Amino acid sequence: MRFGVLGELSAETDSGAVALGAVKQRVTLAVLVEKRGTVVPVAQLIDAVWGRRPPKTAAKNLQIYVYHLRQLLDDPARISRQATGYQLDIEPGELDADRFQRLTGAALAEADPTAAGALWRRALGQWRGPAYDGLHHVPLLAEAAERLAERRLTALEGRIEAELGSDQSLPDRLVAELTDLVGRWPWRERFVGQLMRALHRTGRPAQALDAYERGRRALADELGLDPGPELREVEREIRATSAPGGPAPAQLPADIADFAGREKEVDAAVDVLGKTADALSVVAISGPAGVGKTTLAVRIGHRIRGACPDGQLYVDLAGANGRPADPAAVLAAFLRALRLPAAAIPDRLAERIACYRSMLADRRILIVLDNAADHAHIEPLLPGTPSCPVVVTSRVRLTGLPGGHLIDLRPLELSDSLTLIGRMVGPDRIGVEVAAARELARLCGGLPLALRVAGAKLAARTHWTVRDLVDRLADEHHRLDELRHRELQVRASFGLSFQGLSEPAGRLFGRLGQLDAPDLAGWVAAAVLDCPIADAEALLVELVDTRLLEVAGRDALGQHRYRFHDLLRVYARERGRAAEPAAVRTAALRRAFAGWLALMDRAHGAVFGDGATNSEATGRWQPIDGWPELLLDASLAWPDAERGNLMAAVRQTADEPALRDLCWELAALSIEEFAAFDDVEDWRDTGTYALTAMRESGHRSGQAALELQLGALHATRRRYADATDAISRAHNLFTDAGDSYGIGLTLRLRGILRLADGDLDGAEESLLAARELLKGTSTEAHVLIYLGRIASYRAQTQDALCHFGAAAERARATHASKLWYEAIFWTGETQLSCGSPEAAGTLHSAADHLLATGTQVADGYGLFARADGYLAADRLADAKVTFVRCGSVARRNGDRVIQARVLQRLSQLALRLGDAPEAVRLIAESLTVSDQAFPPLDRAALLDAAVDAYAAAGDLLTAGAYRQARTDLLTGLGLPPSHGRPARPRSSG
Repeated sequence: MRFGVLGELSAETDSGAVALGAVKQRVTLAVLVEKRGTVVPVAQLIDAVWGRRPPKTAAKNLQIYVYHLRQLLDDPARISRQATGYQLDIEPGELDADRFQRLTGAALAEADPTAAGALWRRALGQWRGPAYDGLHHVPLLAEAAERLAERRLTALEGRIEAELGSDQSLPDRLVAELTDLVGRWPWRERFVGQLMRALHRTGRPAQALDAYERGRRALADELGLDPGPELREVEREIRATSAPGGPAPAQLPADIADFAGREKEVDAAVDVLGKTADALSVVAISGPAGVGKTTLAVRIGHRIRGACPDGQLYVDLAGANGRPADPAAVLAAFLRALRLPAAAIPDRLAERIACYRSMLADRRILIVLDNAADHAHIEPLLPGTPSCPVVVTSRVRLTGLPGGHLIDLRPLELSDSLTLIGRMVGPDRIGVEVAAARELARLCGGLPLALRVAGAKLAARTHWTVRDLVDRLADEHHRLDELRHRELQVRASFGLSFQGLSEPAGRLFGRLGQLDAPDLAGWVAAAVLDCPIADAEALLVELVDTRLLEVAGRDALGQHRYRFHDLLRVYARERGRAAEPAAVRTAALRRAFAGWLALMDRAHGAVFGDGATNSEATGRWQPIDGWPELLLDASLAWPDAERGNLMAAVRQTADEPALRDLCWELAALSIEEFAAFDDVEDWRDTGTYALTAMRESGHRSGQAALELQLGALHATRRRYADATDAISRAHNLFTDAGDSYGIGLTLRLRGILRLADGDLDGAEESLLAARELLKGTSTEAHVLIYLGRIASYRAQTQDALCHFGAAAERARATHASKLWYEAIFWTGETQLSCGSPEAAGTLHSAADHLLATGTQVADGYGLFARADGYLAADRLADAKVTFVRCGSVARRNGDRVIQARVLQRLSQLALRLGDAPEAVRLIAESLTVSDQAFPPLDRAALLDAAVDAYAAAGDLLTAGAYRQARTDLLTGLGLPPSHGRPARPRSSG
C-alpha cells in the first residue's frame, strides 16, 4: 500500500490508484495519515471534518467515512477503532513524506556534492504539488502542510548548494531558478546568497551585489532584521574579488469626491504598488458591471500618483461599439504620450511592444488599463520592468497575471450605500427619510452605478422625496428605465457584459431571469434549456466569468449554487422577454418546475412512500444525461437545500395561470415533507397562497390536496380546531370528486386528531375506515402505527405489537423509510412498557435510523429512543445524559410534547436513584411545560408520574390531588381510572 500527501492526498494498492471519495472522507483519511500510528480522538476528527459547527449526525457520518475507507485499503484492519478514536497504521516506506525525510537525512550525511545532489533530487522528486493540496481549509492539515513546505525549501537549498559545489557549468541555469525563488522568498537568506554566488560565477558581480541590496531591504521591510553573517560574508567575498564601478503624461481621470467604502481595498492596493519590487506589480480589479471598478482604480491611481514622478498612462479598453480596443492602437497612443514622434512608431505589434517597454525601462510611470476583456487583451500593454506599477480592471477575473494582486469587488454594504447617497444629495435629506433611504439602497442592490444614478436624480430633482424615487423603482418592469440619468445608465452597463456572451449563454441568461428562485443548482439551467446538465454547466461558467451570474457557494449536497444580483435579474428578465415569445418562456419555466417536482417525488417517496396526492402526476422533467448521483442519494438533505426555491416555485406557479396545474402538487408535496421534519410556519403561508390560487381557478383536486396538507400542518402545531376545519373541507372535496384514496387520507388524519383529543373509540373507528380505503399503500403503514398506539394506550400489548409489526412490513415493502423507523420506535416503546428484554435493542435500532436522518424533529425522537433504550438496559447514567440532550433539542425545536415526556422520564429516573425531591421538581416542571393543547392521554401519564413522585416524597395530600385530577381527566374521556396503569417493570419510566 502506498500513501501520498506531498501533493493531493492519494492512496494506491497493487491494483492501482484508489478513489478516495468526497472531501469530508478525504479529510478523515488525511488526518489519520498525518497522525499515523497514534490514536486520533473522535472529537478531533469531527473538528477537522466539520469545523466549529458539526451537524448532529457528525459521529454517525464519521463512522460511515471510516467504514468506506477501510473497504478502499488493502487491509481494513489498518484503521482500528480504539477506546477514544481511530488509528491508522502505515508501514515504513509506504508514505511519500517518510521517504522524503529519509532521503533528505541521507543527503545531509553525504560528503560528496555530486552524490548529495542526486539524493536531494530523489527527495524532491517525491513531491507532486503543495502538501495536502486542496485540504488547507483544515487547520491541522494546513499546519502540517506548512511544516512540510519548510522542509521542502530546505531540501531545495540543499540541492542547489550541492550543485553549486559540484559543477561549474550549472550557475547559468541556476541563475534563472534562483531569481524566481528569491522573488517568491526574498527574505530567505540562503537563496539570496546562492543567487549572488551564481551571478558572480557567471561574470555578473554588479547584479550579484544588486541581489544582496534587494535581499537586505526585504529583510528590513518584512522582518525588521539585518542580513546574517553568512550572507554578509558572501557579499564581502564578491566585493573583494570584483571592481564594479517634454512634460510627463498625466492621463489619469479625475478622482471622485463622493467616493464611499472600499477603504480596505484601496489600502491593500497602495501597499502592493507602493513597494519597490523585483517583479512587475499589478493590481487586478474584477467585478460585475456597475460595481465601481473604474472608480476604485482611479482612487488607487491618485493615491500612488506621487510615487510615479514620470506620469500616468490611462486607457479605456472597452473601445467603441462594444468591441475591445486594439492593443496595437493603444500602444501607438501610449508611445505618442511618451513623446515618440509619430513617424518613429513601428507598424508591427511586436515592434511596438518592444519600443514601448524600452521607453518605460528607466521610468516610474503608473499604467491604468480599464475594462480589459481578458488576460490576452492586456499582455501586450504590460511593461517589461518592475519600475512601472499597473492597475487593471475587468469584468472577468484576471487570475493569469504574474504576481497580480486580485481584488474581487462585491456590491456595497448597506452603510456604505447610504453614505454614498448621502454624499450626493446631502445627509440631512437622507436623515429625515431613513427607512426610504434603506429601501432605495436595497432596490439598487448596493451597486455603486445604480446608487450614483439614484443620487444624481435626487440631486437634480430637489422637489422629489426619497420615497418618490423608491416608489418609481418599485415596479420591476420600469426599474432599469428609472436607473438612468444623462450618461449614467445601468442597463447600458449591463449590456456591455451581455454583448460578449455566446448565443446559448445569452439564451440561458434570459430564461434563468424568468425564475423567482433565490438561487439555483446546475440542473435548473439544463431544465430551462432542455439540454444535458454538463452542457448547461459550461454555459453557467460563461455567465459567471462575465459576471452576469455569481456563485453562491455549495449546498449541503456539494452542488454549486448560482444566483443573480437583484438588478441583473431584472435585466435578464427583460432580455428574455424581448428575445423569446411567451410560450417559449413558459415552456422553459414549466420544465424547471417539473424538475423540482420530479426530485420532490423522489425525496418524498424515499421517506413516505406514497401519500400526498393521488392524481395523475403532472409531467415531470428528467435531464437528458440523468440526475447526478448526489441528488439521487440525498432524499432527506435535498428538500432542505431547496426550501427557498420550493416556496418561490409555489408562489410563481400560483401567480401564472398557465402554470397553476404545477402549483398544488409542488405545495402539497413540500408541505408534507417539511411538516414532518422541520419548522413549518413559512409553509403555512405558502400553502395558503397556493390554496387561494386553486380556489380562483376552480381546481378542486388541488384544493382538496392542499386543504388536507394544511390540516396536517395545523395538527403538527396542535392547532386542532383549524386542523379539523381544513380536514372537513378536504373530505367534502374528495367526496364530491369520488376520490376514495383522498377520503382515506382525510379519515386517517381525522383519526389522528381524535386520538390527540383522547377519543380512543372515535380514533379507532376513523382509522379502521381509513385502512380499508388505503390498503396496499405506504399510508396504510401510518394508519397501522396509530392503531398500534391505540392498542398500547389500552394496554393491549400484543395487539399493539402486531399493528406495529404489520406497519413496519408495509413501510419496508413500499420503501417508506420514515414510516419504517416510526414503527420501530413505537415497537420499542411498547416493549419497554411491558418489560420485554428486546426493548433495548429495538429502541437503539430506531434511534440509529432517526438520528441518521439529520433533521431536527427526528433528532428529538431519536435521542428519546436512545435514552429509553438505555433505561431498558438499566444503563441509568447513560439514560440521564441522553434525556438531558434530548430535552435541549426539544426546547430548540419548540416540541413541548417531547420536553414534557423527557422531564417525566427524568423524574421517574430520579425516583429510581432515590432522589424524591428532584423527582418532584422535574415532574412539576413537566406539568408546567404541558399546556391546554397537550394530548390528554399524555397529560394523564404525567399526572400518573406526579402521583408517584409526590407519594415518594411523603406529600400524600398533593399525590392524592394529582390522583384525583387524573381520575377526572380519564372519566371525562369515558375511560376507567385504571386506564394506562398496567403492571410495569422498574425500568419502564
